[in-house]
Amino acid sequence: MPHFSHTLREQRRLWRLLGELAAGYWEHAAADRTPVVERRGRRAAEPLPLRPRSAAAALRQAARYLGRNACHLASPRYYGLMNPKPALAGVLGDALASVLNPQLAVEAHASGATALEREALGWFLAALGWRRGQGQFTSGGSEANLVALKVALNHRLPGVARHGLRGLRGQPVFYVSEESHHSLEKFADLLGLGRDAVRWIPTDGEFAMRPDLLAAAIRRDRRAGRLPFAVVGTFGTTSSGAVDPIAKLAALCRRERLWLHVDGAYGGSLILAPRFRRLWGALGRADSLTLDPHKWLAMPFPLGVVLVRDPRAAAAPFRVQAAYVPRGKQRVESYQLGVQWSRRFLGLKLWLAGQVYGRRAYERHFAKQMRLADYFRARLAARPAFATVSESPLPITCFTWLERPRPARRKIPVEELTRFERQMNLALAEEMVRRGWAWISATRLRPEGSGSGAPLRGPTVMRMMVINYETRERHLLRLVRDLDRLAADPALRRRAARSG
Repeated sequence: MPHFSHTLREQRRLWRLLGELAAGYWEHAAADRTPVVERRGRRAAEPLPLRPRSAAAALRQAARYLGRNACHLASPRYYGLMNPKPALAGVLGDALASVLNPQLAVEAHASGATALEREALGWFLAALGWRRGQGQFTSGGSEANLVALKVALNHRLPGVARHGLRGLRGQPVFYVSEESHHSLEKFADLLGLGRDAVRWIPTDGEFAMRPDLLAAAIRRDRRAGRLPFAVVGTFGTTSSGAVDPIAKLAALCRRERLWLHVDGAYGGSLILAPRFRRLWGALGRADSLTLDPHKWLAMPFPLGVVLVRDPRAAAAPFRVQAAYVPRGKQRVESYQLGVQWSRRFLGLKLWLAGQVYGRRAYERHFAKQMRLADYFRARLAARPAFATVSESPLPITCFTWLERPRPARRKIPVEELTRFERQMNLALAEEMVRRGWAWISATRLRPEGSGSGAPLRGPTVMRMMVINYETRERHLLRLVRDLDRLAADPALRRRAARSG
């Protein structure tokens, strides 16, 4: 028997063991006594073993080591960077995809897998009213944004496809808010545009892009001989959860003949909930949309989606034909829709979760996390030593410690924060994580109209988001009490004061 083969009896035994280890890990991560961040010893690197060992022993060793040396995203006290505990149905779908291991470059190799992925992508396209649109699964929002930028560039400046950027009469530029994801800056470089092609537009008091300043920037660039081709709005920024005014951006892009892409990696999943159409309805007016089911839909990593309203525009930049690739009846194959060629069966976990839970479960999921975010903000407002600095319609909250109470002020403009308040915000976030009580982060928010356009500028504030579907009110109440407790620690205050 080949060395990679296992008997059916051993296979069943190992699958049962994996299930027990997985359930045990989730139980451990969720326990109140478990630190959100665990580090239990370092592992010295070892050479590749020469001889085989027990698969069960190796599996147990890996599960124990990884389960005790991790930031536990499965903890209900993880309020972090859009990384939820994955839903069980998604985990099962991912495991089944690994077992089946179809090759999704072309339909001829994976007819069933291709059909299920189209069905799942169709849920999003139908919600937007883009029934003739095109969708593709990606490794995440960054890849989806790259695909969308390339589609926009080729569609608005079609000469690029054949002659490259040197064939253009000017420098292509596109527009993002100062709170946009910085993968966009990286991709400007990757696409050969150069990082100066990214035009950073200042934000308002809610950290959303200002359309008036966007319009002025477009006029300036056109007078200077540059070639505007796209605007990237954001539906749920990473730092503050800000939502750009998509309807106004869509109207402006139509007047200026620009492509409107919306980075909805976090908030875009809300389109599955008609109940919240008042928040996301304008997304249907975009030309393309990114969303990440591995964020708000609680899917295992990786799973991103890029959706394009015009199917011809979606396929144009990536359409090639290889002699060795089987030709099917489809006019456009998967490998002709993005940067990947050989591709994992990414969509099965989403399709299976959709079957198991149904659309209404996602509506309840969104509503619950929004309600919990409001609960946290209300509990925070009752503490004189804390105040919010942003309150997104999505479940992300940025807040600050106060050196002195501000009477009758629940929300504080970031430009009013003192130097010591900023230092304490960083110290509190770091100490909370160091003690393992919860995972929150520090971030920087630019004051309204700062116009800096550069990352890592602006006052430091604390940030939390409700992302784990197991989080309850009692966890949030504990977070507020722990923040109060830490803020009263004289040693922490002295350390924060010295940090400046």
